[in-house]
Amino acid sequence: MKKTILLCSLAGLITGFSYSQVGINTSNPKGPLHIDAKGDNGTVDPPTAISDDVIVTSTGTVGVGVLSPVTKLDVKGTAQNQTMRLVDGSQADGKMLASINNDGIAKWINKPATEFRIGALNNSVALGNAAVSVTQTTGTITLSPGKWLIVAKFVTATTGTANQNIWIYLKQQNTSDPVNSSTTGTYLSVVGAVPENSGDKLGTPQLTYFLTIPDGQSYRYEIWGSTSNLGTSTSAQFQGSIFYAVRLDENTL
Repeated sequence: MKKTILLCSLAGLITGFSYSQVGINTSNPKGPLHIDAKGDNGTVDPPTAISDDVIVTSTGTVGVGVLSPVTKLDVKGTAQNQTMRLVDGSQADGKMLASINNDGIAKWINKPATEFRIGALNNSVALGNAAVSVTQTTGTITLSPGKWLIVAKFVTATTGTANQNIWIYLKQQNTSDPVNSSTTGTYLSVVGAVPENSGDKLGTPQLTYFLTIPDGQSYRYEIWGSTSNLGTSTSAQFQGSIFYAVRLDENTL
């Protein structure tokens, strides 16, 4: 009989522990484990002095400074720069925390900086006729994998008949191709303009082109031009030509 009573008592005690909430420094725990570090919750229900509280909920979420965490780890600080600290040896002033793979592993990295590639165009080259374009490039641009925006324009001086077309082309070459070769490469984009008067100085419309270069590849880019007015050449007027590329994503990891 005594053994039966003892077993029943132990079963009741174990059941009581199974469904109990543990409060440390608080008599009114709000989860399976509730720690009030300063013991300042008092009898207020729900407690309001919770900046020092840590809670583990029945769903496995953890709150620090918050009693109803909405994510696996929910941290609420009370002052700027006092919410989180992560020291792994790579931390430094100005760095940012970023994921480095699909598993969510993170590390401190340098803040991404805008990456530019600057080319150069000649400001005194006669344009080819409408059927044959002529390179305007004295400094090509080579781009690595990623997303890029290319921008280019040049200024022309017309000495022949007015109302003739002027075109600016973006050409893509394999890096193994000869520079400024007329027999290799692919024209990606073209824009044009028409000068109204003979002797006009005319800036071409700004050529802009978005492109994505796949991993493991790189290409070289050049600017070419042509006209139906053979008395037209590029000019240094109005600040001359521009040719550059800017990265739209960041390979920082």
